[in-house]
Amino acid sequence: MSIANVAQLVVLRICNPTVGGSSPSVGSTKTVNCTMCELSMRPFHLAFPVSDLVKTEAFYVDVMNCSTGRRTPKSINFNFYGHQIVAHLVDQMPDNVKSGRVDGKRVPPFHFGIVLAWNQWHELRDSLENANVDFRIKPHIRYPGKIGEQATMFLDDPSGNSIEFKSFRDDKKLFATVQGSENEIGGGKIV
Repeated sequence: MSIANVAQLVVLRICNPTVGGSSPSVGSTKTVNCTMCELSMRPFHLAFPVSDLVKTEAFYVDVMNCSTGRRTPKSINFNFYGHQIVAHLVDQMPDNVKSGRVDGKRVPPFHFGIVLAWNQWHELRDSLENANVDFRIKPHIRYPGKIGEQATMFLDDPSGNSIEFKSFRDDKKLFATVQGSENEIGGGKIV
């Protein structure tokens, strides 16, 4: 499965109001059964605020290995794994970093990211650790032994925007829950 197909599933997850929370079905009262499909996904667009375009460009190009696209004096387009993300210069950053918790860790309610292939996630983790990048949440396995088990890590860009990189050993687990455990954190234990 290509990164675009996995990202398509992420967009389905983000845009599906019947499934809440940051992991499959946490907090929801209705479960949506998604199946993996090999449809081609159109790239998504995400705009986000930044306080310094020079530092932002250095971070996304040098650390995240994004290429740049169009720019204006107050914005820069980046190619983020085939998707368009646009940094918009603002006078003041919104204060969204102090609230939100996932698994007892401080996770801003606004964050974005990508689901990578298992080997890509580990290669990126190793590259970021070798570059001595400061993590908001260090690389770890979340929900071990549960159907929602995933590798995850968070880092902040120079303006404080949080980016999550996650991976599943099996992409089919991205939306998976154990029947009867849909509201359990991690989607239920594998039996």
